Amino acid sequence: MGRAAVSASQVGVVLIAAFIGVLSAIGCVMAALFERDGFGRPRDSQPRTWYVALMAVGLVLSIVAPIGIAAWAFPARRRMVRAAAVVAVLGAVVFFGFARS
Repeated sequence: MGRAAVSASQVGVVLIAAFIGVLSAIGCVMAALFERDGFGRPRDSQPRTWYVALMAVGLVLSIVAPIGIAAWAFPARRRMVRAAAVVAVLGAVVFFGFARS
């Protein structure tokens, strides 16, 4: 018995999840940077630790969620799940490289 074919809808679901994950990661990083710079918090106060920690959790989830969806969409194709994980991590590294510069 051969492997099941990968359908376009499976790939589409994973790509949409990855796109939403990228947007969520960008939003979490921007929110944390704004908090650090003083936007959106009370005047003359330090950055809220709980808020920055929540944004860090959101960032991790925005990377892990597409990988989990890929594992769900491709249960018999672990190579595709590993590829999705590598792309998600490399995308985060590239994004943070641009964000730091």
